[in-house]
Amino acid sequence: MTTTPEKASVIVRGLLRLGSDLHRLGNKITWEYGLNQQQFVVLSEIVDRGPINQKQLVGGLVIEKSNLSKIVKKLTTLGLIKSSSSPDDGRTTLLSVTKKGKAIWEECMKDFNEWQANWASSLTKDETNQTIKVLERLKGLPL
Repeated sequence: MTTTPEKASVIVRGLLRLGSDLHRLGNKITWEYGLNQQQFVVLSEIVDRGPINQKQLVGGLVIEKSNLSKIVKKLTTLGLIKSSSSPDDGRTTLLSVTKKGKAIWEECMKDFNEWQANWASSLTKDETNQTIKVLERLKGLPL
């Protein structure tokens, strides 16, 4: 049995609305720390994977290279990340998080974790597991 075009449309529109709502809420949380959501995502990647160069960073994100350069510049100006030459190849610049950046990231993550726990608390364990399975399945489908 396949999904009808009408049902597929309901699913896609629902996911787009949910994505938009999540994006708006994400910006509301990060804005309190002087960041937009994309800047926070880049900061998070550097916290998780750094030191890292911009080429590696753009490969793991859904952000255009030109936009990433602007975000890196902003995060550097704010003192949240710093750049340094790679010890292996002096031509390569590595990005790493500063103490200030790590502190802001940790505070923002506390807010995200609290919000996520509250948001998902109305789901039963079965609903949570079903949702995860469906999302994994949808991620595997070609766009």
